[in-house]
Amino acid sequence: MTVFGERGEGILLSEIAGDVPDRVILTFSLSKGFGAYGGGLLVAGEWRERLIRSYGQVYSFSAAQTFQAVHACRAVVDLHKDGTIARLQQTLRERVTLFDELMGEPLPFSPIRMVMIGDEQDAISAGEEMLRQGYYVSVVFFPIVRRRSAQLRVCIAANHTEADIRGLAAALKRVQAKYAKAPAISRG
Repeated sequence: MTVFGERGEGILLSEIAGDVPDRVILTFSLSKGFGAYGGGLLVAGEWRERLIRSYGQVYSFSAAQTFQAVHACRAVVDLHKDGTIARLQQTLRERVTLFDELMGEPLPFSPIRMVMIGDEQDAISAGEEMLRQGYYVSVVFFPIVRRRSAQLRVCIAANHTEADIRGLAAALKRVQAKYAKAPAISRG
């Protein structure tokens, strides 16, 4: 959600005309892209909602959200309702396109890119070097990916500037040249 759809409704909901089909259960998070702490569950039919409220683990073992978290979630909803999301989506697409051009590997759109390193220890060293250069990237290795296929996970956001993206790409190329056995980039 948020990244896709005219109003940030996500791929699934943007393809549905009319009511949500009975067999669709849609979960979403406001914690990832927005850091708003929380999310939701969309189901068709009041009886499904009652069932989830009665027996769902989240309701059984969770506490109410804080006022700050509720306010942050409402602000995220407002961004979707007032049209701001369309501008942010466009900026995000521009940043991803720039990154792909700089890395020389255009891929289907995703704000997540994986940069192949290979060896797990080399990937950890590459991640540490990226951090020393001022860029935080996650290091991903077994069991997340197969052995000897360790990668750097790059998360591109709309609030990154063009200078940020250019600097990131240059730093990634340096660590790839130093550590990667078979340089490659993929959609996350």
